[in-house]
Parts: sequence; structure tokens; C-alpha cells
Amino acid sequence: MTLREAEFHPSEKLTTRFRQFAVAGLIATAVGAVFAGERTWLMLLLFSFLLLGMSLAGAVFVALHYVIGAAWSTAVRRVAEAMALLLPLGGLGVLAVLFFHPEVYPWLHEHDLPAFKQAWLALGFFRTRAIFYLLAWTFFIWMLVLGSRRQDEDGDIAHTRRNTRFATAFLIVFGVTFWLASYDWLMSLEPDWA
Repeated sequence: MTLREAEFHPSEKLTTRFRQFAVAGLIATAVGAVFAGERTWLMLLLFSFLLLGMSLAGAVFVALHYVIGAAWSTAVRRVAEAMALLLPLGGLGVLAVLFFHPEVYPWLHEHDLPAFKQAWLALGFFRTRAIFYLLAWTFFIWMLVLGSRRQDEDGDIAHTRRNTRFATAFLIVFGVTFWLASYDWLMSLEPDWA
């Protein structure tokens, strides 16, 4: 095995160790769900938001490099693209909380909220916005990574031009949706947020 192959193929022992950690984490989560359910769901929400943040940080890095025309970043851009592909995992965690245990949000059972807050936090609208945010981010990330991989295959500069347009649109959508998602998913955990 050459050094280059070793860089991209972890040893079987290391892979087995990571799988063992993953199984231990799943067991700990299951035990936590049984003995401290509220805390486990809250931690799932926060961990999922962390994964989303890492994913979106990678996507913003890639998008910025397309928008400013940075040609030097092709090699390091691959790491950011890989980070961006964590989005579905983080999104599933957020959706799991919103659909299976929305009780982490104390406003769910409050009836004396101001009219706007009551409309904004209606559970159906809350979930719909979450799905919209995740679908929008997934679409843009998928298009950016797909265009990048296609350019690797055929070297056509048209993929870069197309990705520049997608990156510009993504940065605008990201600026609005991440702000709203942060308020929706984290700030609204505090009952008296404003």
C-alpha cells in the first residue's frame, strides 16, 4: 500500500473503533431517552444544530470562494464540500425533535402569547419553515458540490460559472434563512424571547 492509498483508506482497526464509538453513542442516547428524555431531546436538538452549523460553514466557505473567484482554493475546497455534506444528518436530528418531541419548546402549551408570536410559532408553520430551510440549503449545497465534481470530470469552465450563480443565490438565501432558523430552533427555547 502506498502512502497516497493509506491517506484515503483508514485501517480496518480504526474503522472498527469508530463504529464501536458510534454504537456506544447510540446506546447512551437510548439510555438517556429512557431515563432523561427531555434532556436527551434537547441535546439532540443542540447537537443537530451544531452539525448544521458546521455544514453551513463549509457551504458558505465554498460559496464565498466561487463568488470572489478564488482559483487557489480548489484543493482546500474539497474539505469544505465534505463538511457541507453533513447537512442531511443535522437536518434529520432537528426534524426528529420537531416531529417526535416538540415538547422541548415551552411555548407549545402557552396560550397567552402575543398574536404575531402565536401565529409564527404555530406548530404546523414552525415545522413547514424548518422543512423549507433544510430543503433550500440541501438544494444549494447539492448543486454546488455536483457542479464541482462535474468540473473535476470534464474540466469545463461552464460549471464554475454556473456554481458562481448558485453560490451568489445561496449566500442571500443563507443570510435570511439561517437567521430565522436560529431564532426558530434556539431562541424560542426561551419562553419570553423577543
